[in-house]
Amino acid sequence: MPILEPAPLPRDWQPRRLWPLALNTAFLALIAITAVLVGAGSRLTGGEGQGTYFLVGGLFIGGIALSTGLVNLHRRRRTAEQSQATQTDGSLRVPYRPAAFAGYLLLPLVTLALFGLLFIGFVVTLSNGDLDGAGVTVGVVSAAVVALALWWTVELARGAFRRGALTLSPEGVSHRGWTFESFSSWEDIRAVSADNTAGPSVRLSTDAGRALWSSADLRSAVSDLRSGAPVDPALPALAGQERTSGGTRVRRRTSRALPAPEFDDGRDIVLPVRWFAVDPVLLYRLVRFYADTPSARPELATGAAAQRLRSDQLPMM
Repeated sequence: MPILEPAPLPRDWQPRRLWPLALNTAFLALIAITAVLVGAGSRLTGGEGQGTYFLVGGLFIGGIALSTGLVNLHRRRRTAEQSQATQTDGSLRVPYRPAAFAGYLLLPLVTLALFGLLFIGFVVTLSNGDLDGAGVTVGVVSAAVVALALWWTVELARGAFRRGALTLSPEGVSHRGWTFESFSSWEDIRAVSADNTAGPSVRLSTDAGRALWSSADLRSAVSDLRSGAPVDPALPALAGQERTSGGTRVRRRTSRALPAPEFDDGRDIVLPVRWFAVDPVLLYRLVRFYADTPSARPELATGAAAQRLRSDQLPMM
């Protein structure tokens, strides 16, 4: 039978405070509404240029407020049967929350729509020869913002920035984050613990003898290779690549569009629980159960793992 209430959070997780997020979102929304009202009033009184700037700025800030709210929306903790984990391709998959991805998807689209209009206005004004100092500033700023939004859009289109997921298979654990990928076999995972990297998270500590190498480690080791200095024999000669794959390990970045402290923190696999479409404690118990119970791992290739999660047939931690 599923439990009626989610289990209490591990003591190592710091409680999340909701009021700073709500206050920040409300503040941005207030600024957006004020800017739109000022812009509309300015246009009605004849100040079309200034009114347009206020309108575009207000709509942009409103888009940020909405995007921030979607990305960081306080999610009611789910009971076991409400998880979005699915059985697919011989593994159990737990995706990131769709609301978070919608927020990241919305931001570049809103930015392109609004600052694109400003940039078009700048080009028209430039072609008419009516450009002043303020117009130059608007043109430079809008061009820079449009370039950044286009870069983010391209990263989304080519799949370098995408909705993440945790995949558990009989072979190992794969974590596809917003802008990185990592994999470790079960044999290389020596501990699963509650952590606070990038907020409450689950840390899968890996075998130190064949550790995952971060980008900084790789650059340093490649430099040692070129200088003839001694190099850790566990490191393959990758010559500038950010990927290590020795049959049991994969670790690489797919984009620089977003900071990823859970990737750059070290050589372990770190799962920021706030992103996943499953209760954080259930996620912790799920990963720890299969890490500690090798005999149960074959069921990850069948529907039994998803059923175990939804019926909460996982030991308490």
